[in-house]
Amino acid sequence: MKTTTKNKTKKGEVLDDTNFQKNSHQEEEKESPKKYSKNHNQPKEEISENNRAFQKAQKKMIYMETDKEPSEILPGFYLGSVGAACNKKALHEYKIKHILCCSDGIEPAYPEKYEYKILKLEDTPTENLLQYLEETLTYIHEKISNNEKMLVHCYAGRSRSASIVISYLIKYHAMKADQALVFVKNKRPAADPNRGFMDQLREFEKQFLS
Repeated sequence: MKTTTKNKTKKGEVLDDTNFQKNSHQEEEKESPKKYSKNHNQPKEEISENNRAFQKAQKKMIYMETDKEPSEILPGFYLGSVGAACNKKALHEYKIKHILCCSDGIEPAYPEKYEYKILKLEDTPTENLLQYLEETLTYIHEKISNNEKMLVHCYAGRSRSASIVISYLIKYHAMKADQALVFVKNKRPAADPNRGFMDQLREFEKQFLS
């Protein structure tokens, strides 16, 4: 049998728990301009940010379990997911010295052991990929030319990091964008830049066509 607790107001009126709680929540909302969720005494913005962080942590764990081997695109030049970037055994085995992370929100796993460079790229078709290429490709080429091995990665090793690797092949190996994509996919089948990145890479290749 359902019971209802009674609560007296200061005028002697009686409210059941439901109305009492409703009035209490209304008072709280008046005191604070922040938006609160129905079930948590926590701002919606904070909950959303916590959810994003949780989803990123989940993705990272998945890639650490299922996609942790770097793919060698050129001698000493590797492409992979965040799982590969966290695979200490593979990094040591392949003698990788430099790690280029092409995503915001991924903390370096071993900052005391490897040199990191981070590009805060969003995996969206409207992201301006070209603005990063001049400095980034010079950096990559300097390391590769000195026989210093490098891993390029994002979360999935599919779009952002693959696009950087493709741009390197365009500039330094005289490949067209689509030709470079096929070359990379032969080494790493998961590679699949978003449509906007591929359009930009096709524009980028025009600088190097004779």
